[in-house]
Amino acid sequence: MALVAYHAVADGDGDADLFVGNNGQKNALYLNDGKGKLSAAASSAATAGSERTYAVAWADADGDGDQDLLVGNDGQKNALHAQIAGRRNSWCFG
Repeated sequence: MALVAYHAVADGDGDADLFVGNNGQKNALYLNDGKGKLSAAASSAATAGSERTYAVAWADADGDGDQDLLVGNDGQKNALHAQIAGRRNSWCFG
């Protein structure tokens, strides 16, 4: 069951992508192909767990000019998933 969804440019191509936070199921990141079609991104630390995600925010948390993903979970650790500057679709997780 989706509890929260938020869009931002996750892959650096200028198209709005979508992150969906779920309750007890894997979260999901959908990438926009530029023509309006969303496809599930490869599994990553941001989508591998079965958290109870209640908050999602995209922001440039590390000041490098790209959008990083902050995930707020209930009863579990919150997470910051930061894109690596200059490397499209490259993420570090913490």
